[in-house]
Amino acid sequence: MKNISLRIVESAVVVAFGALLWSNFNLRRDNTALRRAIEQTRMRTSSTIFHPGERFEYGGLIAPNGLVMTPAQAPRGRQLVLVVDPTCGSCDEAASEIRDRRRSMIVPPVVVSTGNAVDTAAFAKRLNLVGLVFRTPDTLAPQVRTKFAKTPQVFFVTRGTVTAVCASVEECLARHGPK
Repeated sequence: MKNISLRIVESAVVVAFGALLWSNFNLRRDNTALRRAIEQTRMRTSSTIFHPGERFEYGGLIAPNGLVMTPAQAPRGRQLVLVVDPTCGSCDEAASEIRDRRRSMIVPPVVVSTGNAVDTAAFAKRLNLVGLVFRTPDTLAPQVRTKFAKTPQVFFVTRGTVTAVCASVEECLARHGPK
C-alpha cells in the first residue's frame, strides 16, 4: 500500500514537472514572438519620425527666398523645428503657437513645410510666418522623405542633432525651454 502511494506521488511530481517545462517553453516562445513584433514596430516607427540623437540636415532645404540651403548656411546653435504639411489643420494650430509666441521665444523657431512652393508660400502668408518657413525639395531621398511624412512634428535641434521630441510646441517650450 505504501509502495502504491509513493508511486502515485512520484508520478504526480513527474507530471507536474513536465507541465512546468511545457509552460516554460510556451512562455519563452510567446516572449520571443512578442520581442520580434515590438522590434518590427519600433523599426517602422523610427523610420517615419525624427528621434533624439538623430542628425537633422538643413542642407538641401529650400529657404524662404527660394534658394537651396547648403550645410554651411544651416542655423547655428539651438532651434525649435516644426515639420508641417501646409494642408493639415493640426499643423496650422502648431504653427499658430509659434506665431503667437515667437516674439518671446529665446530659441529661434524654424518651420519646415512638406508642401510644394505655392502651398508653402500660402501657408506662411496665411499664418504670418513669412521668412520662417523652409520647404523640403522634391529631390529628397525616399528614406529621408519618410522622416517628414508625419506632421506635425516638433523637436529641438542643437548643432545639427535632434535633442528632444515633443507632442506640441507648448510642451517643447515648457519642458525643454531655454537652456
